[in-house]
Order: sequence, then structure tokens, then C-alpha cells
Amino acid sequence: MPVRYSEYLYQVLIIFRLWLAGVGFSLYALKRGRSRFATLLGSLTYAFSISLLEGLVWPGFLVGGVLFPFVLLGVEKVFRHERPYVLVVSLAVLLAASYYFAYMILILLVAYCVVRVVQIEHGFVLRPFLGWTARIGGGVLLAALLSCAALVPSVLEVLSLSRATTTETTQSLLYSFTYYLDVVPGLVGSYSVGSDCNVGYGAAAFVSCVLLYLSGKGRRALKVALVAMTAMLLIPAVGSALNGFNYATNRWVFAYAMLVAYVVSVMAEDIGQIDLRRVLSVLGVTAVLAAWIFLIPRERTEENVASLLAIVLVVALLLVAGSNFRVRRAVLVLGVLGSLCLNMFYFIDANEGGWAATSLPIGSVYQRFVGDSPLNAVAQVDDDSFWRYDVDPARWSSTTDSYRIPRNGSLLFGLNGYTFYSSVYNSSIDRFQTELGLNDDGINFSYRNLEGRAVLEELLGTKYYLVPDDGGETTAYGYDNPVSTTTVDGHSYTVYQGDSTLPLGFAFSGVITRSQYESLSMLERQEALLQGVVLSDDDAASTSVATAKPSLSTSTVESSVVATSGCTVGDGQVVATSDNATVTLSVAGLANSETYLVFNNLDYEPESVLSLISSESFSSKRWYLKAKELAVALSTTPATAYSIYGKADKGSTNRCITNFVSSSHMYGGKREWTLNLGYSQDAQSTVTITFSNAGTYTFDGMSIACQPMDAVSSEVSALGASTLQDVQVGTNTVSGSISVDAEKMLFLSIPWSQGWSATVDGEPVDLLQADTAFMAIDLPAGTHDVVLTYRTPGSTSVWH
Repeated sequence: MPVRYSEYLYQVLIIFRLWLAGVGFSLYALKRGRSRFATLLGSLTYAFSISLLEGLVWPGFLVGGVLFPFVLLGVEKVFRHERPYVLVVSLAVLLAASYYFAYMILILLVAYCVVRVVQIEHGFVLRPFLGWTARIGGGVLLAALLSCAALVPSVLEVLSLSRATTTETTQSLLYSFTYYLDVVPGLVGSYSVGSDCNVGYGAAAFVSCVLLYLSGKGRRALKVALVAMTAMLLIPAVGSALNGFNYATNRWVFAYAMLVAYVVSVMAEDIGQIDLRRVLSVLGVTAVLAAWIFLIPRERTEENVASLLAIVLVVALLLVAGSNFRVRRAVLVLGVLGSLCLNMFYFIDANEGGWAATSLPIGSVYQRFVGDSPLNAVAQVDDDSFWRYDVDPARWSSTTDSYRIPRNGSLLFGLNGYTFYSSVYNSSIDRFQTELGLNDDGINFSYRNLEGRAVLEELLGTKYYLVPDDGGETTAYGYDNPVSTTTVDGHSYTVYQGDSTLPLGFAFSGVITRSQYESLSMLERQEALLQGVVLSDDDAASTSVATAKPSLSTSTVESSVVATSGCTVGDGQVVATSDNATVTLSVAGLANSETYLVFNNLDYEPESVLSLISSESFSSKRWYLKAKELAVALSTTPATAYSIYGKADKGSTNRCITNFVSSSHMYGGKREWTLNLGYSQDAQSTVTITFSNAGTYTFDGMSIACQPMDAVSSEVSALGASTLQDVQVGTNTVSGSISVDAEKMLFLSIPWSQGWSATVDGEPVDLLQADTAFMAIDLPAGTHDVVLTYRTPGSTSVWH
């Protein structure tokens, strides 16, 4: 598929996955004895539920939705003493494709099997129960063995993620108040109620679920299952357990969608039993839903009202159809299709605030992300050597996003840069950035650039630096030689080449112990990185390379508040009473320095719900006006993220910190920040800080620090004396040669991974973890050939 047409294949594969989900449900429902007509209604409800249509936004979500019905089908075949091929193959594909969804499906599968065995054996009988456990467990084990070539490396990788093991996220006993307000109408309409819970199954599904509980004493297991799984949606502890006991999320909602769809297929066969009494009962429950929608301002939306009308219409048509079996069938088909189309309309349509409002027209994606990307200026650079680039984090104003660099844009152009976004990430890089207070994004698995920090740009070999010309003048130290320009959407971009750039590998004459490094402040650590390789205490003790004592010039400078707008500044906190509140500091900056805004133990508490109510006027209002104002306040969703923008006066572009509140599942445990406000030859005199959201910002310290550039050029020049030459970067290999006049530590700016191994002059050597996120090799004096080889961790144990 040519690259420029890949977006069409991307869309086709999403629809194909939805079709597969419908096929899987159909085969399962037919195996359970449902009629073809009932199966059709259920499969439509499942495949086009909002739970699965979320795959339009995140196609990876459909892995669980597609394979879950096939897994259950395989189990049902085992229960009928058929061959376990479907169970083994579907589980093997699931385990290979996504350990994440495999984990939650296996947990749900245990519960499903227990219920089905009790049904089949008419109670809990130990011997048959153990027999079924052995049969199904054997299938699961065989599937795991078939998939282990992909499964083992994936599991090892996820276990290494700091995000997977963090205890920083605050777990609540309940979801937010608005979650519960939204989930009730959301079961009919189309809602993303929060915590990755996307619900919406249509009017026909609502009627079917109500009729299920009006169907007498039968179908007890189905009734209990629907109540139990609805309760599971409402309890954060369940979402946490199904997410590896991490933050609460309901990405298992595809299983709930399948249960609702199965209810539709079951109740479709009762259409001849829907009498006036049952119709009135359904309308009574609908009236309760209507009261919920009309009495809560947040829920009084066009979409919810349309969903109510759809329910009434389906019930009315069933009533008019009377006992005519064929007409009732037609009504059910129209009810299912009509209500699902209604949901899809509100979920997708841009004019209704749907998914398409934040999407691009088909056929325009390639041009938008490749043809119109500022990275074209970098791609035009004529340089056949191995090099890296970075992008300036300039912003158009103090409160807007940066110029458009697509996430993972380096991959689109085949470039080596620092923009990255993936849930599976290198925890060492995240730790490296956290230790330095780096990264404008508080997400562990997202990073955009090195903020133009001179030490880091040099250390990691940034040869070219992309700057938006109308975002402000270049404020990165040492990048003043323009080599390429491009214009996108009327904006001009320039690529600058660094005055001096360190290669992929270079030698240090000294090492810094881990304990010594951790005793320094964030900016002192950064300054020390050009003066020695940071090694663990044990690794540092095992080498004859001398221990370096960093010479530090970073200092906190005097600053004082001279103006505020929309906020008050107190001891250890800023209370913002409005969005985009500002604090202006007078600063005694230093010349020829990078200036930093430093926060220690920064936290944010959103404006409380009750503070939205004016105490002065509230008491004088009539009771119904008080109730209305309180209802509006309670249905307001508190902010889950915040940004702090900083701008210094002398040539500094706008820079930003973005983070999440500790209750958010995106929170990465980051509280220490050093925001680079740019380099200036002249001393900065003022810094303006903008707080994006109303609320309380607390901190142990808010200060301004300067890192002089006086020694950077000489330190880089010294490191350039012994560098890795003739560097060749191949598939899973890096090689080069280097000469050192004494025993030195070769630093390699390649992210640390246990998958790397190294040889020097053909002999295996130890690779040391250096500077938290990178690698180093202890080299004796002389000229050496160095070869690095990568093998995915876990693949060795699988194949050998």
C-alpha cells in the first residue's frame, strides 16, 4: 500500500474489524440456540454500539471487542464436547495481539465459565467442575504456548513500565459525580462518561433490558449478570482490578456491550408476548429516565431527548403492531437500526460535537501530517551522516498550543528526533526526564523535545534545531546557523545547525556516582552531565576511571512578585480565581545564561464545586433557584489537567508545563519541574507566569534559577577529543571505532535496554546503565572497534 493511500486502508480495516465483531457475536449467539433473526438484531447492537464504535477513535480498542465473542464461542464448543480449535486459536491470537485485553478477558472468562458450568451441571458439583477446568485450562495453556513468541517480550516490557507499577495515582472509592449523572442516559444514547467508559446501545436495547425483568421467573442468570456487570461499571475498584490493579478504567466495556446485545437477541424471541401491561411498564421506566434527563441540566441535551423519543416510538410501534408477528419483527429491525443510527449520528457528526469535529476529512490526512508538516524543513537537510534534530517548544501566545508537530512525527519522515507517544515506553527515559524536571507533558509515555536545554542538546547529539520564525527568535544556545526553511499555512520555519555537536558516542575521563548525582538539585544534575558519566555506585567502584567532582555554577536568583491578575499569591500557593491568571516576577537574572522557572512539589486542586456558587447572592434566592444553581454546580466537571506558562522578557518564547491532577488516570507522579525559559546573552529582568485554570496551586518552592553557559562550549570541545568514528547504524546494530589515550568511559546516547549487548575488538563486554537512561562501556587505552547488537528482551528465552 503506497504511503499516501494508507489512510484509506486504515479506515477499511476499522470497518472490517467491526464486521468481524458482528460475525463473532453471530456465531456465538447461534451456538447458544438463538434464531437467525434474533442473532441479527444482537449482532447489529453489538457491532454498532458506542462501546465498539470507540474503535473509530482508537482502533486498538477493537482487539478485545473482536476476539471476545470468538473466545466465548470456543468455550461453548468445549462445553458441547467439540474440538477446542476455536478456543485455542482465538486465545492465541488475542494473547499475541494484546496482553492487555487478554488479561481482562481471561478474568471475565473465569466468571463466565463458572456460571455456565453451574447451569450445565444444575449446580456446583466438584468432580465435573474440575473436569471442565482441566479442559478449558488446557486450551488456555496451549494458546499461551502458541503465542509466547509475542507474549513473553510484551509482558516483560509492560512489567518494566513505571506507569504500570506507580502508586502515585489517587484511587477513589467512587467515580466523579458527573460519571454517575452521565452513565444512566448514556446506556441509551452515546456517551463517553469518563474513565474510558464508552456506552450507548440504543432504544431497542433499553426496551429489551426492561422487558427482560418483566419476563417472569426465567432467565435468572441473565438478569443477575446484567445487574452485576452494571454494578461493575459503577465501582472504580473493578476498573482498577481489570486494569492490572492500576488506575481505574473501564476499557472492558466491550464485554458489557456483548451482554446487552445478547439480551436483545434473547428478548427478540419474546415479541409475541409483549402485551399492554408490559408496554405500560416500559413506559413507566422510560418516565423515570425522562425525569432524570429533564431535571438535571447537564443531561438536558438534544441527544438525550432524541433518545427518549426513540424509546417511545419503538414502544408505540410495538403496541400498534398488536399480535402481528411479522409487523413486530419489522418494528424491532427498525427500532434497532434507527436507534443505532441515531447514536452514531450524535457520536460522529461534527455539527453535533461528535468525533468528526476533531478529525480530518478522508484523503487529507497524508497532506496534513506529511505534506504540510514543519518537519519538511528538517527532511530537506542534506546530511548523510547519523544525526538528530530537536524542535523548539515555542508557542504562538502565552496560552495556546505549540506549532503543529505530529506525535511520533519522526517516524513519518524517517528522522531521528525526540517526539514520542506510546503507552509502551522506556521507563529509563521517563525517569531521566523526571530527575531533571524536564518535559512539558506530565504523561509518562509522551515527550516532545528537550526544551532547547544546551547541556541536553549537546549530550544527546542534536545537530539541527527547528524553530518557528513567528514564534519568537531562537533562544537555544549555540544554534545560529540557518540551513533550511519551509513555509506551512503561511508560517515560516527555519532549521539551525549547532555550532558544535557531539556524536552518538564519546569518551569521558571521569564518572559520577549515583548517590552523588541524586544529592544535587535538578539543574545541578543537568549541569553535571557534561562533566562525567553517571553510574551506579557499584559500577563506579568497579572501574579505574577517576571519580569526577562536578564544577557547578547554577544558582537561584532573587525574584519577587510585582504584579498579579486574577489570583493571589501566598506562602507556598497561588490561588487563581479565574482562568489564565498571571503572576509577574521581577528577576535579578544572569547574563549569558539559560533562565529556568522551578517548582518543587507542585500540585493543583481544581476550583471546588461549591465555590462556583456565590455565597453573597445564594442565600437570598428562592429555594428552586438555589436548587437550580446547585444542580448546575454539581454537574460541572472539575478540571483534570492544568498548564503553567512561562515567559521571560528578553527574547524568550513562551514555554509550558502541562500536568494532570493526581486522581486522573493519566497522572504520572510528576511534581518537580524546571521549565527552560530560553537562553539570553543579557540578564532577564521579568518573568510572567500564567496559570491556565482557576483553582489552588501549591508548592514547596517557586523560584527562578539561572544556568550560565560560560563552560558549556569548552566542556563539549573536551569531550569531542575522543569520539566514536565511522558510525554505522543498521538493523539492530550500531558500530564504530574510537581511540582513547587512557582508560575512559565511552558514553553512548542510545536509550538503555537489557536487549543491548556489546563487543569491543570482538570480545563481549559489559554495557553499563549511564546517566539513568543511556549506556556506557569501560574502555582501556588504545584504538577499539565497538559493535552493539540488539535483541528484543524475552525473544532469546523463547527461541533458544
